[in-house]
Amino acid sequence: MVPEKIEQANEIIQNYATEEFTQESLLVAWKNFAHTIEKEMPRLHQVITSHEPKKTAHDKIQLQLDNASQQRDFIEKVHSKLVLFLKNELTVPSLELVVEISEEINNTQLIYTATDKFNYLAEQNEQLNNLKKTFNLDIE
Repeated sequence: MVPEKIEQANEIIQNYATEEFTQESLLVAWKNFAHTIEKEMPRLHQVITSHEPKKTAHDKIQLQLDNASQQRDFIEKVHSKLVLFLKNELTVPSLELVVEISEEINNTQLIYTATDKFNYLAEQNEQLNNLKKTFNLDIE
């Protein structure tokens, strides 16, 4: 009788350890965790809800944050709680969450002056240059 129970336990552990999770189930668990910290950590709640994690392997999740400050706060205050929560929710004991700073740099030029505004809008709609010439308009 005892060897049967050991065999059943090993089978359950093996099934538990190899269970896959989907991106959808990850997002549901992610939102559930965000809800649990909403009142006690509103800033980190905002960070978690505004950044979507990506499943990169069967037991790896990647999170891209905007800056080093967000990354530091996330790792210091939430990372371990979140990983434990996701391991339980997704039933993946070997789950790993990698937190990185987004390398996407916004190279858009800021629009300050009226000329900058006109040039930006003229790129969107070429007819503005025709109107400027036709009516002899100056940009102030």
